[in-house]
Amino acid sequence: MFCQMDKKEKLHNVETLSTSTKILKLGLKDHTMRVRLAGVTDLVADEGKYHLKCYRKFVRDNETSGGEDECVTPATACFQNVVDELRVGLARGGVYKLSSVWQRYCELLAELDIDPGPYRSNRFKEKLQQVAGNEADFIAPLDRNESMLVFPSGSSIENLRMTLKNVDQGGDSLMLETSNLAADMDAELLSWLYRVAVKIRADIRDAPEFNIVGGIDVAHAEKVVPESLYLFLRLLCCGDDLDDVESDGDAKHIKVLNTAQDVVFLACKGRRTTPKHLGLGLTVHQATRSKDLVQLLHAAGNSVSYETVLRSDTSIADDMISRYYDQGNVMIPRSFGSAKFLGYVRYANDNLDINPETLDGKNSFHVSQTVAYSRKGAADEAMTNTEIKMGQ
Repeated sequence: MFCQMDKKEKLHNVETLSTSTKILKLGLKDHTMRVRLAGVTDLVADEGKYHLKCYRKFVRDNETSGGEDECVTPATACFQNVVDELRVGLARGGVYKLSSVWQRYCELLAELDIDPGPYRSNRFKEKLQQVAGNEADFIAPLDRNESMLVFPSGSSIENLRMTLKNVDQGGDSLMLETSNLAADMDAELLSWLYRVAVKIRADIRDAPEFNIVGGIDVAHAEKVVPESLYLFLRLLCCGDDLDDVESDGDAKHIKVLNTAQDVVFLACKGRRTTPKHLGLGLTVHQATRSKDLVQLLHAAGNSVSYETVLRSDTSIADDMISRYYDQGNVMIPRSFGSAKFLGYVRYANDNLDINPETLDGKNSFHVSQTVAYSRKGAADEAMTNTEIKMGQ
């Protein structure tokens, strides 16, 4: 594109809009390039090619003295080329080792017979952050001896969900075809795990909150656990055997659901209550009346805090008292009289008399009582509960 000559040097493709815009803008200052690029608006779409030395010379000759890149050295041009290639890979959802990015940078410098100097990961990372900006995140692996990983920024959620594209030899990505940035299988698998984690965290955030005091059975637990999280844990703990019937009697289902609630509680940093954590806190407090034991379970992530237990007890009591007064000083279960209650109801009536045979009628008590009761079978629908918001 610049020299219009067939050299033995390697040709590079224009792969980013920023590079295309920069060449077109600087081309306006050069009469030859202005004529050569007449009518061209996108060098990426037109598959523009250049030699690295020619590109460096073109930028150096046409940069203004007060411009953004006042002094463009060969090393600076090589580094900018690496950043452009890295942006293309990150836009596809690629995950790269920082050491591999440095290796690619050394390859470009070697073409110009420039010594890159010693490798210092922290300094190279800071330099990349200054140029890449918010397009890249740097994450240290569990093994501190391994190189730091470069991920797509969390702001690019849609890009994180894209499928990794396998680029054949001679593809359109210079970084993928000339180095081993994406060749490491462990890094590729880790990138898939990263995508799964992003998906599950988003589902946890969008799941309905648990605010039903008293509803701590399996049905209520299933409402707060996203399906993606449940399937992931089911595959992890039980393999690919997903044909079992998911019922209350399924031991695997209950155990996986129990673990899933722990994940939800941890992912939300304890700010979102689950049936397991609320039920365990209420049960332990009712059985032992021990604040220290409840706080010990809470510190281990297995229960709500002691303060939450007290607020829950107060909310349940306030709800029962409110329903007692609303129903004429009579405690009637929610299921009685509802359309969903299909059981057979029996009523028993009796008189309660105290000291009925007195001459003056004083110190006597007379009352009539009516009791409604029913026995439901195992196949009958469980009693329903209404939502009760926690008291402040």
